[in-house]
Amino acid sequence: MDKYTRAVYSVFRERQYHSTAFRIKTSQDNPNNYLVHHYNQSKEFAWSRHEFRVLADEAEGRYECECKLWEHTGLFCHHVIAVFEHLRLDEIPSKYILQRYTKDAVTNPDFNRRDYRTTTEDGTSIEYRRTILYSEAVKIINKGCSSEAKFQIALSAFRDANSRLDNEDAELENNEDAEMENNEQSSNQDNTARETGSQNDIPQAENNDPYADIQPPLVAITKGSKTTDAARKNGKCKPPVPARLEPELDEYGRPKGTRICGTCNKIDGHNSRTCKARQLAKKLLETHEKVYGPTASSGNIKVRIRNLLAR
Repeated sequence: MDKYTRAVYSVFRERQYHSTAFRIKTSQDNPNNYLVHHYNQSKEFAWSRHEFRVLADEAEGRYECECKLWEHTGLFCHHVIAVFEHLRLDEIPSKYILQRYTKDAVTNPDFNRRDYRTTTEDGTSIEYRRTILYSEAVKIINKGCSSEAKFQIALSAFRDANSRLDNEDAELENNEDAEMENNEQSSNQDNTARETGSQNDIPQAENNDPYADIQPPLVAITKGSKTTDAARKNGKCKPPVPARLEPELDEYGRPKGTRICGTCNKIDGHNSRTCKARQLAKKLLETHEKVYGPTASSGNIKVRIRNLLAR
């Protein structure tokens, strides 16, 4: 079981725990066939009332169950594990342990897709190289700790390798500096040659201004521009949208509201139904009707009163 990962091993242990609730009977037709059933109709197992046939051939190392769980997931079912306990097997055959469930599912990969951001120029993963070097270093450390002589050999080997790596880094830096200097010199020579050739090709009498022939871009006239210009000249253009009204402030400098009253056109924390101007217009209209009586033009008088109060 040391081959499984922790997650898979926990699943195996849980199934091994539940397999103790199964009972096993040997088939009369074939001694390698076993009938496995649950001792109680438990709600935990949907197949508790069924009896499964398990083939267990120790000589050939063959173990199969009718539920076909291993063929579906690659993990043993409760019935096969119960047969393992019944036969007292020392170990599970290696062919039934799939590599994807083991600790060695990925062994020495040249490239891991999780390391795509840390790769060398030849495509090899840096994490892969680090793992190999770390494993070799641990081997040397374990051997070097056993005695004083081995410790001195391992220490000198590490120091020698470290000095050689430093020399390699210095050589790489020198090579990079030399390449940069050569590139700068070649680029300067190319620029000088281009400037000399361009001066020889251009006649002296001509204008040397490179922007002499450049003209301003053409302005595209859309379909609506003429109509808008004509309407603006004739005074038929739509009036500009009025700016947003500022709300009235209370004694603490906070706005009284956000909605505009339809009667007084103010933001004062009320609406047209509770507006004081509307109530005052209603009283003025009632007074007018008391004095002059109700007339057909009462609606026009009401509008005039509202407009007067709105000012």
